[in-house]
Amino acid sequence: MKYIVFLLYSLSFISLYGQKAEEITINNNTIKSIVIEDDAIFKININTTSTKAIKITSKIEGEYSKRTHLLTQISNDVLSITSVYPKLTTKTDDKLNAHKVHSIEIAIEVPENLSLYIKSAIASAKISGTYKNLILELNQGNAKVLNFAGNATINTHNGNITLETNNAKIKAKTKTGTIKSEKITQSTNQIKIASINGNIKIYKTKN
Repeated sequence: MKYIVFLLYSLSFISLYGQKAEEITINNNTIKSIVIEDDAIFKININTTSTKAIKITSKIEGEYSKRTHLLTQISNDVLSITSVYPKLTTKTDDKLNAHKVHSIEIAIEVPENLSLYIKSAIASAKISGTYKNLILELNQGNAKVLNFAGNATINTHNGNITLETNNAKIKAKTKTGTIKSEKITQSTNQIKIASINGNIKIYKTKN
């Protein structure tokens, strides 16, 4: 039976004029996957650590920062992270609020060997560490996947892609961009990279 559990976590925040910082620590060793599917977050930084806890730090700026926050919830063994912010109700509101930009940045520390799925129309993402599987779907933002170990599918529309890994079987293609690749040792890890307009750079991890 599918169920949703709203998390019990430790939460701290600092709120200044026009900006807010939050820190969430989640201790739940049943989590196997993390999903971030959000079009308001514009910068995502995730790395793996040797600890079992998941630590999420957010920085929210703009006129609506006090009414904007992250929502975290668990469904079965999946942790979902989204943003909650005031909805604009009319076309007039859209025009009036077009210049009242709010921005959200998140940094997350996670245990190794989790699966990670990220989809965003605006975000740039920097991912590093060891994962079971990474799926990254970005429209405008760039993707940097550094010191990476695991399987991955990385797609962008306009964003550039930088991959740094030691061992993987890599397939890369871009429609209008360029590809620059160092020689990577073949392994059972599968990494597929594709972009419409972005450039792709593949490097061997520097020790």
